Amino acid sequence: MNDYAAWLDKIERFFWAGNDLIVTFNDFLATQFGRTFQLAVDWVLLGLLFILLLRVFKFSFDVLRYVLVPSVVVSGLLAVTTSLPFLSVMPLAMGAGTVFMLFKS
Repeated sequence: MNDYAAWLDKIERFFWAGNDLIVTFNDFLATQFGRTFQLAVDWVLLGLLFILLLRVFKFSFDVLRYVLVPSVVVSGLLAVTTSLPFLSVMPLAMGAGTVFMLFKS
């Protein structure tokens, strides 16, 4: 249990260090260039973060839609209709889904 507390303490220090860095950067921008410039930089960075998160969610949804679900369906159908085991067909179906997704995008 003590190892988990140590890990949580390290994670907490890491996030607080990141928070302190952001606050220091905002204070630097506000003192050097003014409050308006600091707010503009914050909005631009938040917009870029939002775009990045949208791309990550879209990629996750594409993997789910084009790789995981079709490979489970194909593997299940082949396991039911033939004597092939589900877990031996699944990697091949996932590979085919990955190739399809690469060519689609």
